[in-house]
Amino acid sequence: MRCPSCGSYQVRTVDSRPYDTQVRRRRECADCLERFNTIEILLEEHKSLKQQAADSLALSEMSLDDYRKLRQQTAELLDCCKRVEASATKILK
Repeated sequence: MRCPSCGSYQVRTVDSRPYDTQVRRRRECADCLERFNTIEILLEEHKSLKQQAADSLALSEMSLDDYRKLRQQTAELLDCCKRVEASATKILK
């Protein structure tokens, strides 16, 4: 761990507190006495969050593709209805 202020590696942990699935640590640099916070998350949680984001993106892309297909099918159905209506009009005249 490096101090964000001076870049020194002489950093010690002053306080650690668990918070949900995270660990929050208060740290202090031995060289410049700067204090700063760090938050550590479990690797499994990080992977889970990345997977959720990827799943959400895939779902939105899939929904957009489905929407495009639905619009195409609706346009084809309307075209078919117009042809049937035109044919029925010719027959009834």
